Amino acid sequence: MHTDVHTLKTPLDTLSWLCLLESELLSIRAFQRLDLHTDRDEPNELTFLEDAIIGTGTAYGWFVFLLGEGDIPPLPDTSKNLLFTLDELGKEINRPFWEKAVDEGIQDARCDRAIAALERM
Repeated sequence: MHTDVHTLKTPLDTLSWLCLLESELLSIRAFQRLDLHTDRDEPNELTFLEDAIIGTGTAYGWFVFLLGEGDIPPLPDTSKNLLFTLDELGKEINRPFWEKAVDEGIQDARCDRAIAALERM
């Protein structure tokens, strides 16, 4: 992702960021469908697509956490289904990697918030 979720200030920023996330997921799915970038350099290494789904899922997890905490401008009611659509697309591509990455993104965001609170003490 090119934009940090902490820079989202308006609902338009938020929707634009989600469009970038959807673009990432659609690209990953297209590569997967065409069987591109699926080779491993080493047996224990991730493929390009596995690494990409992890990065995108982690970003989505951060976003969901910060949105729930009110740190990101809320989505208009008409676009809330977009989050569901993105989550379903990630699961369609690679459910185990997506779900683990989203959970890790949420946990990373929580930890980041806790560390920031401790540093303010």
